[in-house]
Amino acid sequence: MGHNRRSKPTAKARREGQEKAKDRDLAKKWLVSVDQVNFRGSRELERKFFKFIRTTKTWSQPLIIVGCDGSDSLAWNCPNDYHLEIKSSRTLDETDNPQDPIWPRKKPRKRRGRKPANQPVGGSTTDHPPAPEKPPVKMSRVFFLIHKSIARESWDVEWYDGVNSEMVATLHMATEIGTIQIHSIYNPNQPEQTMNVPEMLAKTTVSGFDIVMGDFNLHHPAWSGPLFRGDPTKTPLPARQLQEGMANANMRLQTIPGTETFRSGKGEDAIRSCIDLNFASESLQGRIQSCQVYEEDPWQGIDHHPSRTILEIEPFQDTTLRYLYDKVDKVRQVVRPLDELSGIELDRGGVDKLAEEVVESLCTATDETVPTDKVHPPPKKPPDQKARQLLDGDGIPSSEPKQPPVNSRTKERHHLRATKPNPVRDAFHIMGESSNGTWKAARVATRFSQAHIAQNVPILIDANGVAYVLDEEKQRHLFDEFWKGRDKPEIENMTTVPFPTVDPERTVYVMDLSFDEAEIKRLINHIRGRSSPGFDTVHGQALKLARETLAPYLVILFRACIRLGYFPACFKSSLVRVVPKPGKKSYTSAKSWRPIAIPTSIGKVLERFLANCLKKVAIDNLLLPRSQYGAPGKSTTQCMRTLLDTIHRNWSRKKTRLVMRKLRKVTKMGLDIAGAFDRVNRALVLQVLADKGIPEPFLRIMQSFLSDRYISLKLPDSISGNTLVNIGIPQGSPLSPLLFLFFTAPLLERLEAQKVDNVTIIVFSYVDDTYIVVTSQSYEDNCLALEKLHHTIAQWAQETGTEFSPNKYSITHFKNPQDKSPNCQLLPNIPGVAGNSDVLKDKEVKMLGITLDPQLGFKSHVDDIERRVNKKLRILKIMAKRKVGLTVQKARDFYMGSILPILAYACEAWFFYSPTETLPQSLKQEVNRLESIQYKVLKDVTAYFGQSPKQVVMKELHIPSISEYLYRRAQVGRALSMDIQEKKPYVRPLRNEPSAQRQYNKLSTDILNKEAHKLARRAAEVLLLKNGGDEEKFLKAWRVRDKRKKVINDLARQDSEERSAEEWNKYRCKRPDKYPSRHRLASLREDWGHESLDLYKDLRRGESTLLLELRTEKIALNGPLHDMRIRRPVQPSSEAGDHTPEEAVLSPACTCGHRYQTVYHMFFHCPELDSARQKLVDCIGRLDRDTLLTVHAKPATQWAMVFFPLGSQYDNIREDSPFYDRHASA
Repeated sequence: MGHNRRSKPTAKARREGQEKAKDRDLAKKWLVSVDQVNFRGSRELERKFFKFIRTTKTWSQPLIIVGCDGSDSLAWNCPNDYHLEIKSSRTLDETDNPQDPIWPRKKPRKRRGRKPANQPVGGSTTDHPPAPEKPPVKMSRVFFLIHKSIARESWDVEWYDGVNSEMVATLHMATEIGTIQIHSIYNPNQPEQTMNVPEMLAKTTVSGFDIVMGDFNLHHPAWSGPLFRGDPTKTPLPARQLQEGMANANMRLQTIPGTETFRSGKGEDAIRSCIDLNFASESLQGRIQSCQVYEEDPWQGIDHHPSRTILEIEPFQDTTLRYLYDKVDKVRQVVRPLDELSGIELDRGGVDKLAEEVVESLCTATDETVPTDKVHPPPKKPPDQKARQLLDGDGIPSSEPKQPPVNSRTKERHHLRATKPNPVRDAFHIMGESSNGTWKAARVATRFSQAHIAQNVPILIDANGVAYVLDEEKQRHLFDEFWKGRDKPEIENMTTVPFPTVDPERTVYVMDLSFDEAEIKRLINHIRGRSSPGFDTVHGQALKLARETLAPYLVILFRACIRLGYFPACFKSSLVRVVPKPGKKSYTSAKSWRPIAIPTSIGKVLERFLANCLKKVAIDNLLLPRSQYGAPGKSTTQCMRTLLDTIHRNWSRKKTRLVMRKLRKVTKMGLDIAGAFDRVNRALVLQVLADKGIPEPFLRIMQSFLSDRYISLKLPDSISGNTLVNIGIPQGSPLSPLLFLFFTAPLLERLEAQKVDNVTIIVFSYVDDTYIVVTSQSYEDNCLALEKLHHTIAQWAQETGTEFSPNKYSITHFKNPQDKSPNCQLLPNIPGVAGNSDVLKDKEVKMLGITLDPQLGFKSHVDDIERRVNKKLRILKIMAKRKVGLTVQKARDFYMGSILPILAYACEAWFFYSPTETLPQSLKQEVNRLESIQYKVLKDVTAYFGQSPKQVVMKELHIPSISEYLYRRAQVGRALSMDIQEKKPYVRPLRNEPSAQRQYNKLSTDILNKEAHKLARRAAEVLLLKNGGDEEKFLKAWRVRDKRKKVINDLARQDSEERSAEEWNKYRCKRPDKYPSRHRLASLREDWGHESLDLYKDLRRGESTLLLELRTEKIALNGPLHDMRIRRPVQPSSEAGDHTPEEAVLSPACTCGHRYQTVYHMFFHCPELDSARQKLVDCIGRLDRDTLLTVHAKPATQWAMVFFPLGSQYDNIREDSPFYDRHASA
């Protein structure tokens, strides 16, 4: 049955154990191991060293690694339990990894035939220009690896400029005796790369707690001892400067003179040197226990030897605990009852007390019952007695006993160990088998694809050039930038947000603020279980486990809050995490960082309830402008549909003589609000809510919610104190987006109401992204209209104190593809816009996730889709390789759940395609590109060999073509957006003007909407039939959007399956004409459906790959290789004068002499496999061509993996096959 797993201690038990062990630990010496290593730029040396310190029983993992000359891939391959500190010339991304799986490894195949006549300059004929090349990244020659068990806030790394830049760095680490400095040195000693010794000494020997170590590449009798070669009186100047400078600074040499740290050559001719040195301040002499080279060399025969220094110093440990909620389900039964509840008077003070008791009770119960583990435990393998004796010795390695002789029994034991399941090799497969395993594996693969450099906030520089160096200065500067305006007297001195002026004659809408225990439990269930805890340290998962016990108390607490119009003080403190914005070239500006608020978990339940109440009132009474697509019930897709339909309709006016002279011009201006949420005036938010008719009880609790809010900034390497911030809407709260929508509503209403002669104005907004589209007879009129509109915007901004950033606006002049005039370069005369070429987006502009070009060809959008798909493809390649990793079904799940949403995002707005109709706006070229992207992804989902037709692969995986899938998704969205009615046909008819009166030509959206309308009507008929023709029951279900969506989805999926089956049958009928064969492939015998996908169930990665090759016969057998025109080197005959190897097409013959080596021949007829074939017959019975690769697919695949001559394709995994004979192999 196996061993029982040792239970993890709870937080309370862990703390008690730490207290008991504290006295025992006082008598022990705390040892910090610091290793100095030169990797010589080799990834292989790094791999061997990290494996050595992790697996060698007689050695322990160091707490600090002082490294130099790391490889280009170190940032991606360093151990996960270390922080890497290395300096790069620019921000790294996934494509900088030399081992990036997306990199093109091979040269593109040369195209045969004539070159195109109109070859562009440069020789490129591709329609998709390559992305601009990034400057090569340059990494510093020195770096640090700090074990994560050392508290992140206790250390920092300083980098220097000047001559020694990238050759000297300093680790400042706080310890029990004060801050010590560990300096990493690397002197390449090459032309233009030579260290300035006096400058280095001035930086590294002044604190009195210095340790200087590294590869100095200098020779001197003081440290070389008997290894010194040459005249001692003629030592080089840098060596003398180093020796004299260290002596003058009272820095003692810790490396034993004469220790071999470098060896070049072998045998008697080997050159041995002592150039890797270690110096320490006099004040640290008593704390350095030893300094020596490694006893066991991690890499044999390599010149540099790693060394280790042991210090008797106690660093500050990372005591962060991880609560293992998945190992307990009884938190709800042990929450302490609140005995004092009956004695608490529920006024404001009583509410605060009750809220604090609830939080404290839940935290106590969590500590007592939930097992914990350290997030960053110290190294697990301390030195054993032998290693301890060595470290306490004189630093001279002792002789190692020889390994036992390798006999046949030892060889067999090693072979059996090698053929056992490999946990490292099968890590992703094992991970994928668990619950949500696909997404667990995806998270791990994502971390693998990213650089592991420790995040730090560098020296921040503001617009005036002022530098902020210290942690307190950085925190203060970030506060001032994120919440600009908080230091104004009227805001800084404000303790409570003033209550708004209420018009007694205003219309007040009814708001239901009642709830019960069931509602509270439902709100708790909506909290993300893995969300980070806020200031109350309550995890969402703990709240879920305790909801049965807590719900009655929360009902009493929240009802008192609503009655008093009071938000508890302990719920108004937020922890704001500062994270870098992706893709920035530099992070020295505060604008390169983004604040992410983490509210308290229990307070978030109350905020969610209040947000639901406000949302219902806003929807029922249409309180938000119709142009605000961030309002509840709307989406970005609807916004983009309206925008694109507006542009196309203006381009599709019927051509009269007047219109032919001047086509309608369309211009878009995108606004940018600086610090949208964080700089909102809270008093104005309350005033807008009051003006909109929100009842007073809700206004009172909103006043309390927005008053006296405290924020603590958590930077990657420090944390600030609690600071009062009385400006902005608290981000991270469910209320924040709604409050911002109400705040900006007056601006949208003003813009909607504004009129400009001969100009049509349309406003679109999604939360803080606002766009103004103007159409007229000329771009000049559009610019003048935008100037007038911006004057209205400036007035509102002045009234509300909102700051816009015109230099970040986007101006796009959309151009009808039929318009042959030059591209417009005009800009409106707006300060910050006029004369600013960065504002004019004449190539492409991104709006709400869709990349638009001025002619709406969507080529730029498909380019962006391909870039984003490649990022996901990189993750897929990491966790699903050809032989190991996720199974095909799990990889398919990743494709369906992570890659398809990228392709399908907002397709309802931009994907103009119909399988039956010809559309005016054709996307044929881009649809072909999308098909190619899908085929590229499916090749990695299956990892098959050769060029299997995409129709076959899609049928095997039961995946429709991307054009079919996007059409279905788009039509479902369009059908769902149709207005419904209470009478037949239960869908409101589309507006259908007579063709003679129609002002516009028919658009693609008109045709697609007509098809979607038919789909919606058919869905109504199906739902009515399901309800037995009962119209009352039908209408009750038809009014519910989710039920209506399910019926439409099912009907659209059924139609899609029928079209896919029809396309598959057409392919099967046409294939024999193109690929004549005497027998049909196994993959061509089944109809379209999920039956083929079921064949891959329970197959490991390599087995599913081989099964697809067997069923498609795109496999590395001689016959298929010959058909694919695979060539191999052939040595010319001796008679020929030129002995250069040539290439020839592989012969299709089998080694048994049969003229064609195929899957069918190998399974049924090859005489060389007669004895092996009997094993397969014993397993499955008589071999039947129709059932071999269907009913018996798994054993047939396992047999073929062992006995088919496939070279090394399936090495290391064919041992997993039950047909593999281990003894015969040995």
